[in-house]
Amino acid sequence: MRDYLNITPLDIQQHQFSVRFRGFDIREVDTFLDRIAQTLDVLYKDIEKLREENRELKSQNETLTEQSSAYRGKYETAKVELDQLNANAKRVAESILSEAEQKAEAIVTRAYNRMAQVHEDIIRLKTQRMQIEAQIRAIIESHLKLLDMEAMQNKRVETEYEKLRRIAIYEGETFPGKAAESSADLGIQPDESSDTTGA
Repeated sequence: MRDYLNITPLDIQQHQFSVRFRGFDIREVDTFLDRIAQTLDVLYKDIEKLREENRELKSQNETLTEQSSAYRGKYETAKVELDQLNANAKRVAESILSEAEQKAEAIVTRAYNRMAQVHEDIIRLKTQRMQIEAQIRAIIESHLKLLDMEAMQNKRVETEYEKLRRIAIYEGETFPGKAAESSADLGIQPDESSDTTGA
Protein backbone atom coordinates (compact mmCIF):
# COMPACT_ATOMS: atom_id res chain seq x y z
CA MET A 1 0.00 0.00 0.00
CA ARG A 2 1.11 3.54 -0.72
CA ASP A 3 2.51 5.73 2.07
CA TYR A 4 -0.38 8.19 2.06
CA LEU A 5 -2.89 5.38 2.47
CA ASN A 6 -2.15 5.22 6.20
CA ILE A 7 -5.34 6.93 7.36
CA THR A 8 -8.34 5.03 8.56
CA PRO A 9 -11.86 6.07 9.59
CA LEU A 10 -10.78 5.63 13.18
CA ASP A 11 -7.97 8.16 12.63
CA ILE A 12 -10.49 10.64 11.38
CA GLN A 13 -12.78 10.05 14.34
CA GLN A 14 -10.06 10.23 16.96
CA HIS A 15 -7.97 13.01 15.50
CA GLN A 16 -7.67 15.99 17.89
CA PHE A 17 -6.87 19.37 16.45
CA SER A 18 -4.68 21.73 18.44
CA VAL A 19 -6.57 24.64 19.88
CA ARG A 20 -5.13 28.11 19.60
CA PHE A 21 -6.35 31.48 20.41
CA ARG A 22 -8.45 31.80 17.40
CA GLY A 23 -9.45 28.15 17.01
CA PHE A 24 -7.96 25.13 15.24
CA ASP A 25 -4.67 25.25 13.44
CA ILE A 26 -5.63 25.95 9.88
CA ARG A 27 -2.54 24.31 8.44
CA GLU A 28 -2.98 21.17 10.42
CA VAL A 29 -6.62 20.99 9.42
CA ASP A 30 -5.77 21.60 5.77
CA THR A 31 -3.00 19.02 5.86
CA PHE A 32 -5.29 16.48 7.40
CA LEU A 33 -8.02 17.26 4.91
CA ASP A 34 -5.51 16.92 2.09
CA ARG A 35 -4.52 13.54 3.39
CA ILE A 36 -8.20 12.58 3.60
CA ALA A 37 -8.80 13.89 0.09
CA GLN A 38 -5.80 12.01 -1.27
CA THR A 39 -6.89 8.87 0.52
CA LEU A 40 -10.45 9.17 -0.74
CA ASP A 41 -9.22 9.91 -4.23
CA VAL A 42 -7.04 6.82 -4.22
CA LEU A 43 -9.86 4.82 -2.72
CA TYR A 44 -12.31 6.08 -5.32
CA LYS A 45 -9.88 5.29 -8.09
CA ASP A 46 -9.24 1.85 -6.63
CA ILE A 47 -12.96 1.32 -6.20
CA GLU A 48 -13.60 2.41 -9.77
CA LYS A 49 -10.81 0.17 -10.96
CA LEU A 50 -12.24 -2.70 -8.96
CA ARG A 51 -15.67 -1.94 -10.34
CA GLU A 52 -14.25 -1.95 -13.86
CA GLU A 53 -12.47 -5.20 -13.17
CA ASN A 54 -15.66 -6.55 -11.66
CA ARG A 55 -17.61 -5.51 -14.75
CA GLU A 56 -14.99 -7.18 -16.95
CA LEU A 57 -15.08 -10.29 -14.80
CA LYS A 58 -18.87 -10.32 -14.94
CA SER A 59 -18.73 -9.88 -18.68
CA GLN A 60 -16.19 -12.64 -18.96
CA ASN A 61 -18.27 -14.76 -16.62
CA GLU A 62 -21.36 -14.14 -18.73
CA THR A 63 -19.39 -14.99 -21.86
CA LEU A 64 -18.03 -18.10 -20.25
CA THR A 65 -21.51 -18.97 -19.01
CA GLU A 66 -22.92 -18.51 -22.51
CA GLN A 67 -20.07 -20.53 -23.98
CA SER A 68 -20.54 -23.15 -21.32
CA SER A 69 -24.25 -23.26 -22.07
CA ALA A 70 -23.50 -23.47 -25.78
CA TYR A 71 -20.92 -26.19 -25.19
CA ARG A 72 -23.33 -27.99 -22.90
CA GLY A 73 -26.02 -27.77 -25.57
CA LYS A 74 -23.61 -29.01 -28.22
CA TYR A 75 -22.50 -31.76 -25.87
CA GLU A 76 -26.08 -32.83 -25.23
CA THR A 77 -26.83 -32.69 -28.97
CA ALA A 78 -23.67 -34.64 -29.77
CA LYS A 79 -24.54 -37.14 -27.05
CA VAL A 80 -28.03 -37.62 -28.46
CA GLU A 81 -26.63 -38.00 -31.98
CA LEU A 82 -23.98 -40.41 -30.70
CA ASP A 83 -26.63 -42.45 -28.90
CA GLN A 84 -28.68 -42.52 -32.10
CA LEU A 85 -25.63 -43.55 -34.11
CA ASN A 86 -24.85 -46.28 -31.61
CA ALA A 87 -28.44 -47.49 -31.68
CA ASN A 88 -28.49 -47.43 -35.49
CA ALA A 89 -25.12 -49.19 -35.65
CA LYS A 90 -26.38 -51.80 -33.21
CA ARG A 91 -29.52 -52.37 -35.28
CA VAL A 92 -27.50 -52.59 -38.48
CA ALA A 93 -25.01 -54.97 -36.86
CA GLU A 94 -27.82 -57.14 -35.53
CA SER A 95 -29.49 -57.13 -38.96
CA ILE A 96 -26.23 -58.03 -40.70
CA LEU A 97 -25.53 -60.75 -38.13
CA SER A 98 -29.03 -62.16 -38.47
CA GLU A 99 -28.79 -62.11 -42.27
CA ALA A 100 -25.35 -63.74 -42.12
CA GLU A 101 -26.68 -66.44 -39.78
CA GLN A 102 -29.62 -67.09 -42.11
CA LYS A 103 -27.31 -67.29 -45.13
CA ALA A 104 -24.93 -69.58 -43.27
CA GLU A 105 -27.82 -71.80 -42.21
CA ALA A 106 -29.10 -71.87 -45.79
CA ILE A 107 -25.62 -72.76 -47.07
CA VAL A 108 -25.29 -75.53 -44.50
CA THR A 109 -28.76 -76.83 -45.38
CA ARG A 110 -27.96 -76.81 -49.10
CA ALA A 111 -24.63 -78.49 -48.45
CA TYR A 112 -26.31 -81.15 -46.30
CA ASN A 113 -29.01 -81.72 -48.93
CA ARG A 114 -26.38 -81.86 -51.64
CA MET A 115 -24.33 -84.34 -49.59
CA ALA A 116 -27.43 -86.47 -49.05
CA GLN A 117 -28.22 -86.28 -52.77
CA VAL A 118 -24.65 -87.26 -53.66
CA HIS A 119 -24.85 -90.15 -51.19
CA GLU A 120 -28.10 -91.29 -52.78
CA ASP A 121 -26.55 -90.93 -56.25
CA ILE A 122 -23.56 -93.02 -55.15
CA ILE A 123 -25.86 -95.74 -53.81
CA ARG A 124 -27.96 -95.60 -56.97
CA LEU A 125 -24.86 -95.79 -59.19
CA LYS A 126 -23.48 -98.68 -57.16
CA THR A 127 -26.81 -100.47 -57.48
CA GLN A 128 -26.87 -99.78 -61.24
CA ARG A 129 -23.29 -101.00 -61.50
CA MET A 130 -24.12 -104.20 -59.67
CA GLN A 131 -27.16 -104.70 -61.89
CA ILE A 132 -25.15 -104.03 -65.06
CA GLU A 133 -22.36 -106.34 -63.87
CA ALA A 134 -24.96 -109.03 -63.12
CA GLN A 135 -26.53 -108.52 -66.55
CA ILE A 136 -23.15 -108.62 -68.27
CA ARG A 137 -22.19 -111.72 -66.27
CA ALA A 138 -25.49 -113.36 -67.20
CA ILE A 139 -24.98 -112.45 -70.87
CA ILE A 140 -21.42 -113.77 -70.81
CA GLU A 141 -22.53 -116.95 -69.09
CA SER A 142 -25.36 -117.34 -71.59
CA HIS A 143 -22.96 -116.86 -74.51
CA LEU A 144 -20.51 -119.30 -72.94
CA LYS A 145 -23.31 -121.85 -72.59
CA LEU A 146 -24.31 -121.24 -76.19
CA LEU A 147 -20.68 -121.65 -77.27
CA ASP A 148 -20.42 -124.85 -75.23
CA MET A 149 -23.64 -126.13 -76.72
CA GLU A 150 -22.49 -125.17 -80.20
CA ALA A 151 -19.16 -126.91 -79.61
CA MET A 152 -20.92 -130.03 -78.37
CA GLN A 153 -23.27 -129.89 -81.34
CA ASN A 154 -20.36 -129.48 -83.74
CA LYS A 155 -18.58 -132.36 -82.05
CA ARG A 156 -21.66 -134.56 -82.41
CA VAL A 157 -22.04 -133.55 -86.04
CA GLU A 158 -18.40 -134.25 -86.73
CA THR A 159 -18.70 -137.64 -84.99
CA GLU A 160 -21.81 -138.50 -86.96
CA TYR A 161 -20.20 -137.30 -90.12
CA GLU A 162 -17.14 -139.40 -89.47
CA LYS A 163 -19.29 -142.47 -88.89
CA LEU A 164 -21.22 -141.93 -92.08
CA ARG A 165 -18.03 -141.28 -94.01
CA ARG A 166 -16.45 -144.50 -92.78
CA ILE A 167 -19.55 -146.48 -93.62
CA ALA A 168 -19.67 -144.99 -97.06
CA ILE A 169 -16.04 -145.73 -97.70
CA TYR A 170 -16.46 -149.21 -96.37
CA GLU A 171 -19.34 -149.78 -98.73
CA GLY A 172 -17.34 -148.36 -101.59
CA GLU A 173 -19.30 -145.20 -101.99
CA THR A 174 -17.91 -141.78 -102.40
CA PHE A 175 -18.83 -139.52 -99.50
CA PRO A 176 -19.40 -135.98 -100.54
CA GLY A 177 -17.09 -133.39 -99.31
CA LYS A 178 -13.88 -135.42 -99.31
CA ALA A 179 -11.92 -137.59 -101.79
CA ALA A 180 -12.69 -141.26 -101.82
CA GLU A 181 -10.63 -143.37 -99.53
CA SER A 182 -10.12 -147.12 -99.61
CA SER A 183 -11.03 -149.38 -96.79
CA ALA A 184 -7.38 -150.19 -96.40
CA ASP A 185 -6.66 -146.48 -95.88
CA LEU A 186 -9.18 -146.51 -93.11
CA GLY A 187 -7.85 -149.80 -91.63
CA ILE A 188 -11.03 -151.76 -92.45
CA GLN A 189 -10.65 -155.43 -93.43
CA PRO A 190 -12.94 -156.67 -96.23
CA ASP A 191 -15.53 -159.34 -95.45
CA GLU A 192 -14.11 -162.66 -96.79
CA SER A 193 -17.49 -164.35 -96.79
CA SER A 194 -18.76 -161.87 -99.36
CA ASP A 195 -15.92 -162.65 -101.83
CA THR A 196 -17.18 -165.86 -103.68
CA THR A 197 -15.62 -165.35 -107.13
CA GLY A 198 -12.15 -166.26 -106.05
CA ALA A 199 -13.00 -169.72 -104.72
